[in-house]
Amino acid sequence: MALHTLHDLLLRELSLLSSAEKQSLPVLERLQKCAENPRLNRLLRAHAEETREQIARLDRAFVELEARPRNGATGCMRGLRQDCVEIASMPEVDGHVRDAALVAAIQHLEHDEIAAYGCARTWAKVLGLRHVASLLQKSLDEEHGMDGKLSKLAESLNKAAVEPELAA
Repeated sequence: MALHTLHDLLLRELSLLSSAEKQSLPVLERLQKCAENPRLNRLLRAHAEETREQIARLDRAFVELEARPRNGATGCMRGLRQDCVEIASMPEVDGHVRDAALVAAIQHLEHDEIAAYGCARTWAKVLGLRHVASLLQKSLDEEHGMDGKLSKLAESLNKAAVEPELAA
C-alpha cells in the first residue's frame, strides 16, 4: 500500500487494527479456556465480546471511508499473540503463575492496540473525519479500560503466584 497522504496512512492503520482484532479473537477465546482464575476468565470473555464490537466499528469506519481493509498484521502483533498462545500451552506451569504471565502478555497486546487506536483516532480528527474518530475513540476507551482492569487483577494474581515461593 502506497503511503502518499495521511489518509493512506489512516487506511493502513485501520487495516492493521482490523486484522489484529480479528486474529486476536481466537487467541482470547483460547486464553479464556486456560485461565485458572475465575475473574481472569470472566474478564477475557468480556473482552472477547468488546473485540467483536471493535471489529464491527472498524467495519463501519471502512464503509464510511468507502474503502476496504487490506489483509496483514505487524510482526509485533503476531509475536505478541504467539507469546500468549505459548504461555497458555505450558501445562507444567503453576496455574497462578500462568495467569500472572497471561495478564502480562495480554497487556502487551492491549498497549499496542492503545497506540494504534490513538494514532488512527488522531489522524481521523486531523482529516476532519469526526465520525470515524468517534468510533476509534470508543474502542480506545475500551482498550484503556481493559488495561486498567488487567492491572487491578494483576495485583491479586501476582500475590497468589508468589505465595507458593514464600511457603518453600
